[in-house]
Parts: sequence; C-alpha cells; structure tokens
Amino acid sequence: MKTSFNRPLDQGGFWDPKNEWYVYWRDRDGSIHGNNLVTPVNFAAIAYGLCDDPGRQRAILDRMESEMQREHLFTWPLNFFPYQREEGADGNFPYPRYENGDLFLSWDEVGIRAYAKQNPAVALKYIRSALDRYEKDGLSFQRYLRQSQSGAGDDILAGNCMPIVGLYRDIYGLQPKPNRLYLEPHLTRELDGAEIRYPLRGQLYVLKPGAEECSVTAGACTLRAATPFAVNAIQNGLEYFSGTNGNATFTISRPNGAPLTVEILSWPEDPALPRRWTESSSQAGSKTVHVIAQLQPDALYELKANGRLLDSARSDHAGRAEFAYKRGSASPQTLELMLKQSP
Repeated sequence: MKTSFNRPLDQGGFWDPKNEWYVYWRDRDGSIHGNNLVTPVNFAAIAYGLCDDPGRQRAILDRMESEMQREHLFTWPLNFFPYQREEGADGNFPYPRYENGDLFLSWDEVGIRAYAKQNPAVALKYIRSALDRYEKDGLSFQRYLRQSQSGAGDDILAGNCMPIVGLYRDIYGLQPKPNRLYLEPHLTRELDGAEIRYPLRGQLYVLKPGAEECSVTAGACTLRAATPFAVNAIQNGLEYFSGTNGNATFTISRPNGAPLTVEILSWPEDPALPRRWTESSSQAGSKTVHVIAQLQPDALYELKANGRLLDSARSDHAGRAEFAYKRGSASPQTLELMLKQSP
C-alpha cells in the first residue's frame, strides 16, 4: 500500500510531482480528485509514516506554512485551495465554506506530529495560537470561518482539544502505552528544562524532557537517555525499554529502596555488542539488581564496573541474565555488559 500510494499520478499513485503534494482520492476510472492540498490527507501521510521521504515532507510542510503566513491563519484549514464543484455538496460552496476550506481544530494533532520532527517551532506556534484563541472564546465552536477566523456552529467539537494533545504527545513526547510510558520529545529551546508531573496507573512520574536528553523519575529511581525510550515503574526500581521496543530490555532495582540514577550510554539491538550505562547513588553498600533481556540465549556475559570485572552469568533460554552486586562507594560508576562466550 505504501509503495502504491507514493507512486506519481501517472503511475497510478497519489503523489503529484508538479504541485509536490498528495491528492485526496482516485475514482474507479482512475480520475483524480481533491488535488487542492487537502490538509488531513497530507498531514496524516507524514504523521503516520506513509510519506517518509524527507524531500517530500519538506515540500508539503514548507508549502503549507507559506500559505498559512500569506493568509495569517491561526490554525490549519481543511484544504488550502478550492475543491471542484463536482467534488462536494452544494453546502460547501462558494469557497471557502465549511468542509471546503474552513478551520477545524480536530486535525491539529496530526499537523503538530507532522511538524514536530521537521520543525517543532512551527508546531509550537500553532499550539500557542490555539491557546490564545481559547483565552478569547473558550474554543466553544464547531469550526472557525476561513475569511474572518470567527467561531461558527454551536455544536462544540471535542476535537478542539487536539492542539493540547499534540503538545503533550508530540512536543513533550509523552506517549502512554499499555505496559510502559514512551518518551520522544521534540522541544524548542524555550521549552528545554520543563518539568512535568505525570500520574499513570497509580504511579507518579516526574519527567524532564530535554533537547539533548530526557530523564524520568519514579520513586527513588531516575533514568536518563539521549535517545527515545520507555519506562515502567516497579517496586524499588524501573524497567527500561530501548527505543520503540514493546518488551523491557533492562530492569534495575534496589531492594532497600535507596536512591539511584541511571544514564543509558549505549544500548545496541545486536546482543553481541556491549551495552553501557552509568549508575550513581548517594548511598554506598546498597545492593543493586540488574536483569538484562534480549541477549543471546545460553551465552556467557560479563558485567564490568569502571573496567573492573564485577560478575559473570549465563543467559537463559529466553536471553535473560541477572546480575546483583553491592556498591563499594557512592561515586558514579560506568558499567558495561559484554558477550564473553557464545553458546
């Protein structure tokens, strides 16, 4: 489907190479419709990964922003140019009117998601403009008219909250999953250093998304990393999920609940490559338990701290190994797990 969608129009796809955007639909006879820069179609293609070509993404988003600045709109319209008369009901004409060019906030989250990786400053600009409009009228309308940008329709749409969904999901990067809290921030400098207190499933997470790295604290355990990751709070510790992995790859805990800070330095997917992290604590002599998953099954691994061998263990049939040791001092330590012998 992705390959077909991205083909140019003359090859049966949806990409218009002349305008550099995606068309809305093709009829059974192959005729093209909605070739007017329809916002949800193009935003969704980028936001959900159907369009992963950086050049195409830039062309679409830059054109949209150019049109937005030209009209001085506070949020994105449903389409930037008119539909043809045969493509819509009479109630949508003359352009711009209702579903033919008016402003609906329900699509703002996919817009923010599309801009977040490319240009988060643009995404944040429209979040701010939605908040400014909320201060004026409470966003208490179905839509906003394209020409006057005044509210219209008293059937208030719940989708008017979507700019704030985009702020938390796509800018701060908070994405709760069934078994973890995934973090992938895309911050501007003005938001760097923000702190968010986020309750989830009976546990309070204190999050500090940053431009360079993100940290999360639950209980007495803090975990930091420079790349996207997920965590899940457990008793006296945290589960770490590397990247978008749906299963925990590292579990760290301290039975006595002593404070512990962990920073992930390197966590490759290849189980034959070393995994490195640092640990620091204000208390010496505390036992720390590590369970590391997705290793080579039935292989021998060594755990080193500051280059000194701490322990060795053989992974089980599922590729999990457990290591436990007591810290001799409170000074930070760099730990490294290395494959010693394959099965």
